[in-house]
Amino acid sequence: MKGEWRGMNSFLSKTDVRKLLLIHTIEESFQQKVSISDLKEKMGVSEFILLNTYEELKQDILKYQLDEQLQIQKLNQVVQLKKNSSFSTDTLKNLYVKESLGFQIIQDVFEDMFTNSNDYADLFYTSRTKVYSKVNQLKAKLEKLGIKLSSRFKLVGDEIAIRTYINNLYTSVYGMDDYPFSTTLKEQTMRFIKLIETKMDIYMTQTSTTKLLYFISICRIRIENEQFVKNAPATITGLESDSFEDILKETYQEVFNEKVSHNEIDLLVLFIESLDEFPLELENQELDSLTNFFITEFQKQFGNLDETFFKEELINELVKIHYPVLNFNCLQTELDVPVRARFIEENYPEVLEFCRHFIQKASKSKKFYLINQNDVYLSNHYIFLLINVLPPSFFSYPVKVCIDFSLGKNYNQFIYRNIQTFDFINIEISHQLTEDIDILLCDYPISGLHQDTKVIVWSAPPTAGDWANFGRCIATAKGKKPLKKGGIPLELF
Repeated sequence: MKGEWRGMNSFLSKTDVRKLLLIHTIEESFQQKVSISDLKEKMGVSEFILLNTYEELKQDILKYQLDEQLQIQKLNQVVQLKKNSSFSTDTLKNLYVKESLGFQIIQDVFEDMFTNSNDYADLFYTSRTKVYSKVNQLKAKLEKLGIKLSSRFKLVGDEIAIRTYINNLYTSVYGMDDYPFSTTLKEQTMRFIKLIETKMDIYMTQTSTTKLLYFISICRIRIENEQFVKNAPATITGLESDSFEDILKETYQEVFNEKVSHNEIDLLVLFIESLDEFPLELENQELDSLTNFFITEFQKQFGNLDETFFKEELINELVKIHYPVLNFNCLQTELDVPVRARFIEENYPEVLEFCRHFIQKASKSKKFYLINQNDVYLSNHYIFLLINVLPPSFFSYPVKVCIDFSLGKNYNQFIYRNIQTFDFINIEISHQLTEDIDILLCDYPISGLHQDTKVIVWSAPPTAGDWANFGRCIATAKGKKPLKKGGIPLELF
């Protein structure tokens, strides 16, 4: 868990990372409370540092006026978290990022407001040496993306890489509620988006609208600063539609009252096509190298997909995931963290294991450097793609549950219908108590059953605690089942 946050050191201090880790650790626990001894172990810190982190977090909650959304309390040797539905850990993380030295430097460089190192040393109550060190750290990170920070503190190099990096960073940190540019630019860009929706007869989600808002805004700022896309973007599949380009060009000139180059429109086309609302046309086109590699590795582990009903959907979704990576190279920032949730780990271990295995194998080949460069971004997308597309029966044999309550047939059917909400697990329901039954669900004590059959005695109707216990028993029984198609040796991880 601790390693998930290490990549954020460009923008977050070790103290800030520990505070976020404290919240995340408690969020993942049952009833959102964890003993101090468990927190020390999971966070890898001493009790002294843990208690300091707790106190600093409490102060930050008050400082940022989050006390109505988030509360943290230490009762004896247990730390408990209380939060309402409007709070996300990202809220606090983004507040930390915005106030960080690294982000302030990047933001001022992008907006042509960088002054000199002395000013930043005074502003952040730190030494000039630390400011120089932070600038050099940022330079090294940017150079890996084909971006240079010039001696005059200007972003130069690959223009598409510059816009992509700033777009990903600003979209992540600011979002829709805290737009950092001028009101005029926001109004113009939103008008552009609404016109495109109308002309294309398409409705974009709030997420897609926010992504497009920031991308166009950043492109406009770069163009106004006379930083243009000089080379035509390389097109990887997509909608080769002249009418689409014409609509964009016409709308752009209407809203921003100026002509736009063909390269700028091409870049805009590539970005818009990467949004969920715009399907890619794949007929008579060869699959890209990343999708081919994924399908090859997947079939090595789980068998041939030719006879499956979901192969086409899996390929189409992979192409959609890889499309922006192939066109923009790096979609991930230092702020991205891998999906780590107890629910996912307990119910989809095979998916997590395959994705880790795939990313690890790709990292060993220079040919697939884009996968390594976007490892967190791609892994997160792969996980939910596989969960969404593959049926629960694909990976493992069913957990067999026998339902037998003294209230009879109709009550048994009531329980059955509620168990169907566990559709993310391969559960097979029976009313016959045979030797291969994994769990007997009933309201009476019984003995003398097969030793592998777990008996769960429920209240009628079941309590919240009964359902929680059933969920844990299902997860345990599932964990004992072998993988259905091949499998990945655990020693690879």
